[in-house]
Amino acid sequence: TGNLFQSMVYYILGIFERSFNRALSESQIKASAKWDKENMATLGCRVKKEEATAFKDYAASQGKTANTVLKEYVVKCINGN
Repeated sequence: TGNLFQSMVYYILGIFERSFNRALSESQIKASAKWDKENMATLGCRVKKEEATAFKDYAASQGKTANTVLKEYVVKCINGN
């Protein structure tokens, strides 16, 4: 019965935490979206699916995401490195 009680407590705490985080997250999401709209831009290019897959595999082999590799390259280009 101790394990059952402990499981129930964790379950109830999980519900409370998710409810609290959901309310907090909604305001954070709105603030983040506003900041992104004012300060960020998206760059993109079209490539063949197999090229996209190969690039994602390359990025993963470097321990990075494709987005990170692309961002690093953009910064390198504009900084002249």
